[in-house]
Amino acid sequence: MKRTEKKKTFDASSMTTLRKVLRFIGRYRVLLAASFVLAAVTVVLQLYIPILFGDAIDGIVGAGKVRFGWISASLVKIGILLAAASLASWGMNLINNRAGHAGTCDPADSGAAACVP
Repeated sequence: MKRTEKKKTFDASSMTTLRKVLRFIGRYRVLLAASFVLAAVTVVLQLYIPILFGDAIDGIVGAGKVRFGWISASLVKIGILLAAASLASWGMNLINNRAGHAGTCDPADSGAAACVP
């Protein structure tokens, strides 16, 4: 049985809305770019940390044959990368909150004087 698929089409009002959003986001393109970079850094670090845990586990060769230097070096790397990933995630969230607040409370667009930074 063949499933019918509907093609989504953009009408004029959708395109107008998209243009307005892109024009508005353009003011915050530096914040948007920084957020994307920090998101990429966070993802890469969060994917690399389990690899380091695997390396630490590989330092346990067998009963009585444990490479403590290898394991401790891996754990130090994990700690450093975990701190870096946390800072990158915190920075990304800070930027997103700032851009979101500025986007929803921009006095130049809405004339709202009641917005508190």
